[in-house]
Amino acid sequence: MAPRNTKVAKKAKRTKVTRSKASKKTKVAKPKSAAKTSQPGQRFFERQVIDRFETLKVLLVNYNLELMTSSELLLLLKDTDDIDKFVAKFRGFCGHTVGELYRDVSIRYVVTSHESMRTRFSFFERKPDSEAIFLFHNTEPVGFLIMRRGDCRKRPQSMVLTLVCAIQMPGVPLGSMLLAMAVFCALQAGEPEILLEVANGRGGNWTAACAYEKFGFKLTPSIANCFSSGDPDRPMSLSLKDVNVGMLERLITDKTFEGLESQQCHMWRFTRQLSPEYAKDALENPIQRNSVTEKILNQANITQMPRAEAEMTIEQQLRFLIQQRSTT
Repeated sequence: MAPRNTKVAKKAKRTKVTRSKASKKTKVAKPKSAAKTSQPGQRFFERQVIDRFETLKVLLVNYNLELMTSSELLLLLKDTDDIDKFVAKFRGFCGHTVGELYRDVSIRYVVTSHESMRTRFSFFERKPDSEAIFLFHNTEPVGFLIMRRGDCRKRPQSMVLTLVCAIQMPGVPLGSMLLAMAVFCALQAGEPEILLEVANGRGGNWTAACAYEKFGFKLTPSIANCFSSGDPDRPMSLSLKDVNVGMLERLITDKTFEGLESQQCHMWRFTRQLSPEYAKDALENPIQRNSVTEKILNQANITQMPRAEAEMTIEQQLRFLIQQRSTT
């Protein structure tokens, strides 16, 4: 089922992205007062809000991408067969870190969260205030992001980034574009924060954690055990006071921009370039591990981190690298 009935960015000639020009247009897109924070039942991802993100609109045209909000999705779903077909389009998304059942159920929650759909599909379990944005390329899905309010028991009024998945599309920052859209909408709604739990946090999952860190997400032990999964390993939060539209523009247009990532994540940029075989040898051979540590610290230009912390970080990253490659 192709999203041809949705209101999408019109096809046009490829447009050169110029942040300075886009920045002028987006200066009016300032976060609203906290008193106007979106309330339960109110749509979070709205077309008119996303359309204010001018730089993103240009990228959608340049990469021939079509955007669909959850509100627009509901217009296409007539019966359970339609839902099943739509969910099936995302089989294979999210890799080994997210179970297929969790992914499928999360997408179904987006449908049943809307009041107009609850009577038609009342036999599905409901998760209020669950919304999503979907990206398509030539009518084929390439990524999606789901947000939901109330998943954190300790902060029930906060928006939670439930799931974000995208395929590898050379030269196209799909994951960053989805995250930028979510943060932009949160800024416009006057939300104070966004929470999340990194999947497979126990194993480090440096790839996901560092992708979030660039946007300003930080490890937040105070919200451990607040998610329904009960997994306390890697809870993170983003204070929206630390973010602005200009930063979001750079994160989706400048591949060299590191955003707000930590020293550990800067080290991961170089660790992940190693082969699994080399990483395994380094873990088994103390002399080679010391050599790898020196090399990565020099490449990342890390001079202030205590040696013991650097060695522990690189060991964790080497183990995750081996684990990641063995499951792909």
